[in-house]
Amino acid sequence: MASTFQSVGNTPLSSYPVAVAKLSDNAEVQSICAILPFISNQAVSGDFTYTGYAVRGSADSTASWFIIRDQASTLKRRFASDPFNFDQIWNNRASLTYT
Repeated sequence: MASTFQSVGNTPLSSYPVAVAKLSDNAEVQSICAILPFISNQAVSGDFTYTGYAVRGSADSTASWFIIRDQASTLKRRFASDPFNFDQIWNNRASLTYT
């Protein structure tokens, strides 16, 4: 399986490289797993674990984060915005509304 790279457009992230693997039947598979352009933060507060993702270089104080809150006692996972909208502020994670 050979891999090459190509640039993929994506709003609001502009563009980012993805690996393109050509399979034995000439089908192509795109993957960003090995080259994610993201950073992540994690914080624990009581029963909650917060995980946030943002584009590299984003400050914790900017509205550029996708934040997930896990609750250990109920095994529930909730999101601070629509999935993969990078529009939340990491520093505000405890006061956000999660659905």
